[in-house]
Amino acid sequence: MSRLFKLSLISLISIFLLTATFHALVGNTFLDEGEYLYTGYTTIEDNTQLYIDTFARVPPLMYLSYGSVLQSFGPDIINGRIFSIVLALGVFFFAFGIVRKLTGSKWAGLLSVALLASTQFVTQAFSRALPLALSNFFILGSIFFLVKSKRPWNYYLSTLFIVFACLTRQNLGLLFIILMIYLFFIEKTKLKEKIGISLISIVVPLAFFWKGIVADAPVVIANVFGTAFQSLTPFQLYFEGSSFISRFYYVFSDLNKLTILFSLTLFALLFLGLTRNFAREVVSHKYILLIAGMFVVNYFFHTFGWKGNNSWYSIYSVGLLAVLLGFVFYKLYYYLQDPKSRKVLVLVLVSLIMINFTLMDRTTLINPIHSDTHLNKISFAAESVAELTNKDDQILIFGQGLIHILLEADRRTVAPLTNEHYLYTSELDINQVERYGFYNEEMLRIWLDESNVVMLPRDKNRVASKYVDTLPIVLEILENQYGDPVIVEDAIPGDLINSNDEALEIYFRI
Repeated sequence: MSRLFKLSLISLISIFLLTATFHALVGNTFLDEGEYLYTGYTTIEDNTQLYIDTFARVPPLMYLSYGSVLQSFGPDIINGRIFSIVLALGVFFFAFGIVRKLTGSKWAGLLSVALLASTQFVTQAFSRALPLALSNFFILGSIFFLVKSKRPWNYYLSTLFIVFACLTRQNLGLLFIILMIYLFFIEKTKLKEKIGISLISIVVPLAFFWKGIVADAPVVIANVFGTAFQSLTPFQLYFEGSSFISRFYYVFSDLNKLTILFSLTLFALLFLGLTRNFAREVVSHKYILLIAGMFVVNYFFHTFGWKGNNSWYSIYSVGLLAVLLGFVFYKLYYYLQDPKSRKVLVLVLVSLIMINFTLMDRTTLINPIHSDTHLNKISFAAESVAELTNKDDQILIFGQGLIHILLEADRRTVAPLTNEHYLYTSELDINQVERYGFYNEEMLRIWLDESNVVMLPRDKNRVASKYVDTLPIVLEILENQYGDPVIVEDAIPGDLINSNDEALEIYFRI
């Protein structure tokens, strides 16, 4: 391994670790981080069953992975973010290994790593306690073992990792389908290998879900697959879609945040389209066809077909894209016969990677020289809540952002209230509502009667839109059964709803 290669690799990883740590420490909190971490942490601690005893809205591997980390190192958002950064290093390792195996060039592998490590939007995503780094780890792990391991273990390990990806996010199921089509019909696997692949595809998910399926299969299916299987529930699941035309907004949002990656993709597509021999050479590789198919389907599905779409969903495809670009530009380098053209190509790639380090989305950051970062506010509020309450108190919260505070204070609330997206309904009786992770007025009054403490933002506009049916009930009961609130100033991350009033009210039962 040459000195230049070592220096380049160490520099890339060092810069990534520095920028990722920066994002992890001062980056704004993402609404789902607290819910994922809290649910995973408490599920493992209490030995409860996801989807039956504990409400959850994504498959279990996300919760269990991050929950295990928090059980080992403490309930802290930073610990979850550090775990994501470690997973990101695993993504880089897989990307490098895949491209090097397909091209025989360590420099091509390094290019794929450089494209990921230098893209600040990717760094932001991989430094959050979200399924993004974990999903990419399993997706690229599936490709890595397919191209690197010996037959038949390459098929079995590849299947195992793509199943793990689906157990992290259910919206990655199309990648599983594409891989199965490849393994069964293109790879020409033997009968016993097909049986092994099928067994892994069935047995591994059952190992996670069998208790819940035995207890209440429709609930598990409805909660895991959400709107895709909403007809299994006795009432309409919460659903807010957007028009097809509005999806183009997300395309341009992705182009803005992944400028260099998509610029290189456009250049590669134009070159492939204009040069037939080069196009034939690239598409003759069966693994590249598989990876390209996975990327195209995954990216366009999340851009045009997934409800609640936003630019963060493009990150589920970014590892596949980096692998494709590393392979294509390696082939392009050797396709160009003129040494000057090769030098120009290398200069352009290096320049774009250097520019890529500067394209930072400032809207997700707080100035680090100030003390009012989101994590600082959460830590301050968590210390106050921990001092004011006991560990065995049930603290009812209204406002998803408050779950970050309870996580770091190591306190407990009711599971459905950790997420604002699946909440109140006035339909059906209490058993049916509770079964599907919703709640109604009867359940709300029971929870308020059993709770020692209630937490609300002082600015009620923060929660009024989400709790329009329940907030009047809560305020009425607080007025009659709870004392005057204790105010914790500057407690709530400000981007959850724009407001200057970031104080927290803590009510104690009289």
